[in-house]
Amino acid sequence: MTQAHQQARSVLTERRDALDRLAQALLQEEVLEREQVLAIMHGGQNTRGGAGSEQASQKTPIAGN
Repeated sequence: MTQAHQQARSVLTERRDALDRLAQALLQEEVLEREQVLAIMHGGQNTRGGAGSEQASQKTPIAGN
Protein backbone atom coordinates (compact mmCIF):
# COMPACT_ATOMS: atom_id res chain seq x y z
CA MET A 1 0.00 0.00 0.00
CA THR A 2 2.83 2.39 0.86
CA GLN A 3 4.60 1.64 -2.42
CA ALA A 4 1.40 2.31 -4.42
CA HIS A 5 0.93 5.62 -2.59
CA GLN A 6 4.52 6.65 -3.31
CA GLN A 7 4.17 5.69 -6.97
CA ALA A 8 0.91 7.65 -7.36
CA ARG A 9 2.44 10.66 -5.65
CA SER A 10 5.48 10.46 -7.93
CA VAL A 11 3.37 10.30 -11.11
CA LEU A 12 1.27 13.27 -10.02
CA THR A 13 4.36 15.29 -9.10
CA GLU A 14 6.12 14.50 -12.39
CA ARG A 15 3.06 15.48 -14.43
CA ARG A 16 1.94 18.46 -12.38
CA ASP A 17 2.37 20.98 -15.22
CA ALA A 18 0.22 18.93 -17.59
CA LEU A 19 -2.42 18.38 -14.90
CA ASP A 20 -2.54 22.11 -14.19
CA ARG A 21 -2.97 22.86 -17.92
CA LEU A 22 -5.74 20.26 -18.13
CA ALA A 23 -7.52 21.73 -15.10
CA GLN A 24 -7.36 25.24 -16.63
CA ALA A 25 -8.73 23.99 -19.95
CA LEU A 26 -11.58 22.19 -18.20
CA LEU A 27 -12.46 25.34 -16.25
CA GLN A 28 -12.66 27.25 -19.54
CA GLU A 29 -14.33 24.66 -21.76
CA GLU A 30 -16.12 22.27 -19.34
CA VAL A 31 -15.98 19.51 -22.00
CA LEU A 32 -12.88 18.51 -23.94
CA GLU A 33 -12.52 16.17 -26.89
CA ARG A 34 -9.98 13.35 -26.76
CA GLU A 35 -7.67 15.17 -29.17
CA GLN A 36 -7.75 18.28 -27.00
CA VAL A 37 -6.83 16.33 -23.86
CA LEU A 38 -3.96 14.62 -25.66
CA ALA A 39 -2.66 17.94 -27.01
CA ILE A 40 -2.79 19.51 -23.55
CA MET A 41 -1.09 16.55 -21.90
CA HIS A 42 1.69 16.64 -24.51
CA GLY A 43 2.41 20.32 -23.95
CA GLY A 44 -0.08 22.09 -26.22
CA GLN A 45 -1.97 25.10 -24.94
CA ASN A 46 -4.72 25.23 -27.58
CA THR A 47 -8.00 23.76 -26.32
CA ARG A 48 -10.00 24.57 -29.45
CA GLY A 49 -9.51 22.34 -32.44
CA GLY A 50 -6.17 20.94 -31.26
CA ALA A 51 -3.49 19.65 -33.60
CA GLY A 52 -4.83 17.85 -36.63
CA SER A 53 -8.31 19.20 -36.10
CA GLU A 54 -10.99 16.93 -37.53
CA GLN A 55 -14.65 17.29 -38.33
CA ALA A 56 -16.75 17.43 -35.16
CA SER A 57 -18.60 14.23 -36.13
CA GLN A 58 -15.32 12.28 -36.10
CA LYS A 59 -14.18 13.43 -32.65
CA THR A 60 -14.66 11.16 -29.69
CA PRO A 61 -15.48 12.78 -26.33
CA ILE A 62 -13.03 11.78 -23.63
CA ALA A 63 -15.91 10.46 -21.51
CA GLY A 64 -16.65 7.91 -24.25
CA ASN A 65 -13.36 6.06 -23.69
